[in-house]
Parts: sequence; C-alpha cells; structure tokens
Amino acid sequence: MTSTLPRAPVHPLLAFYLISPLFDRREQLGLIIALVLSESSDTAPYASGRLLTDHLNSVRLIEDSKTEISQTPRLRYMNGRSYYRWIIDLAERSSLKIQYTPGHSKDHTLETQMNNEADFLASSSQKIYKDIPEIWPPTFHMNQFTFYSPTDGWIESNIPHYVDLRLAQQTITSLSHGHSQRMSTWAHDDTPPPEYPYLKAVSAHSAAVQLYARSGQLATADILKKRNQLEDDKCRLGCDATETPRHLFVNCIKYQEWRDESLKEVLDRTELKLATFEIVGDTKENIMAAAKSLFIDSSIWPLHFSLYYLGQLPNLNILFSENSNINPVQKRRLVSHLAVDWHTSSIRLAGRIFGDFQKRMAVLNDNPYSYNTSNRIPVAFSQWVF
Repeated sequence: MTSTLPRAPVHPLLAFYLISPLFDRREQLGLIIALVLSESSDTAPYASGRLLTDHLNSVRLIEDSKTEISQTPRLRYMNGRSYYRWIIDLAERSSLKIQYTPGHSKDHTLETQMNNEADFLASSSQKIYKDIPEIWPPTFHMNQFTFYSPTDGWIESNIPHYVDLRLAQQTITSLSHGHSQRMSTWAHDDTPPPEYPYLKAVSAHSAAVQLYARSGQLATADILKKRNQLEDDKCRLGCDATETPRHLFVNCIKYQEWRDESLKEVLDRTELKLATFEIVGDTKENIMAAAKSLFIDSSIWPLHFSLYYLGQLPNLNILFSENSNINPVQKRRLVSHLAVDWHTSSIRLAGRIFGDFQKRMAVLNDNPYSYNTSNRIPVAFSQWVF
C-alpha cells in the first residue's frame, strides 16, 4: 500500500485506487496516483515530503532509473511494464522521496501505522468490490507492439507462459464435455480435494484409482472390448448389464453391501457435523438427503447420476436454504468439512471396490497368454489399461 508523509487529506481518487481489489497492479496504481496528486494544488505543500510504499520492486526500479544504466531493455519484457514506465516518468518530475517501508510489520512507527491503515482499507473494500469501477491499463506506455486478448485484455506478461496457460484452459474446457463426463468438474462442487490421500498417505492405491478412472484407463470389460482384448462386455461378476466403470462402482450387486457400509459411515459423520454446527431445518434436511444420495443416481447430482468414484461431489453450496441460521464463515467451514469427509469416503470406497475387482479378475487369468475367451484378459491388463 502507498501513503504520503507529511500526511495530507486523502484524495477520493487516491482512496479509490488504493482499496480497489479489482486491479492486479493496485500497488503500482497507488504509487501513480500519489505521484499525480503530489503535483496538484491540494497536495503541493507536501511535495517535498516522502512517499511510502511496501512495493519493493517499484522502489528498486526508481532507484535504478536514476543511475546511468538505461532501464529500457529491462522494461521491455517486465510484467506490467506500462505501469512501471508511468511510475518512472512521474518520479522523474516529482520532488517526492519514494521510500520503501516493510509491510505487515509489528513495530509502532508512523510509517508502519500508515501502511497498516492502508492495508485495512484494502481489506475492507472486499465488501464493496462490485461497486468499484474498473480502470483501463496505460496503453500510452505500452510496447509499440503488444498482444491483446478479447478475454484478458492487453497482455503484458510472459507470452510463452500466457500461451501455455490458454492452451491448458482450452484443453480443460474440451475435456469437460464428452468422455463419459469424467472431467465435468464445472458441474460439481468446486471445493479443493483434501491433500492427505494424494500427497501424504502411505498407500497411494485410492489416488491411483482416481488417476486411471478419470483418464478412462480402468480395465473394465467395455474398455477392453473396444481394444479387442475381450469378446463380450457383459459384467464378469454375474450382472445382466454392461461392465462399465459406472456399473461397477454404482450399480453392481456384488458391491452393494460395501456401498451401504460406506453410506452409513458418511451419514453418521455428516449428522455429527451438523449437530456440531447447530444446523437445523431445511438446510439439515437438504444436506442429509444429499449424503444419502452420494453413492446412487439421484437428482441431487448435477447430471442426475453419481460420479463419486471420480472424486466428484454434488454442489454443496446450493443445499443451504435462504433462511439458514449459519453465518458465511461457518458456512465455508462446514462446506469444507463435508467436502473432505465425502470426498475421502468416496475415493476410499472406489479404491476398495476396484482392488477387490482386480483380485477377482486375476483369478480368471489362469492362463496369461489366453486372449480368446470372453471372460479372461491378459495379465498385463489385469490391473490397468495403458
């Protein structure tokens, strides 16, 4: 944040730029507006004062610009280069001494107190960010040739990195449609999954099942038949249905008892958390109804069929009624707790089911070189399909 010493009345335009949360460059904009206002008649008596900022990059750039070394090559490829050029241009015409002050410091100096006050204003603006107007970037200080995107506007960051990011976004969008809805994350709860089963657990079996399930590489009969490894795609556990991942994890009678066991555990933990958070009424009924439908096809799911075995969850935020007695902070905490519990239970159940399925299929593979029977697959495919 940026402030001036001696302390002049805060100009409305300066406050607007300082507290706006819409700007990736708000630190630089605070400097720019402070330098502009230092030349106005209202702040002219303080023109010989100090301009404090906790944006170290800007301070270093201004100091380097005062040396005999040209900053033109350096600025040509810097992120946000137009803002830095504007700052240097204004700093050259201003008598203010631009000084760095560490942010989030605990001492009691005047500089720290002013910086903390500016941070407080910035944090408070989060409540009214929708009412704060936008500002266009300073095109008059951009490179002669600058990339522009209809989605992101002017691009002053690293172009190869930006292109990679856009290609990744396009890939995500294309994968979210089709592919048996395996990557339809847009339709489900967006709470980040817990780290433990993927990064810290001693056994990575559940995480491995998630990897291969989402990429469509589980060795179910429908996939093996498409790859000419099986002649029949009927369920090899005795069901009168096609053996797909959805059938195996959601509908196969062989594993109904396990699904019921996991569901009971989920319901018990969910009810305990609702009691802890003192959730009652329609919200409690909605959440419990969603928990009961976690492992079955239901309208509670955005696509009307369960995708728990892919680590997906129904949208938890829509389960809270408008007259809910829970405040926003408690709501976020409860959603996070429920998402962790439900996700963990879902992927563990999926890992348990597929682990048992692998063992059963290994028994059928008594001849590892037999490719001609409809109920046997090669050993290489008994665990995963690559």
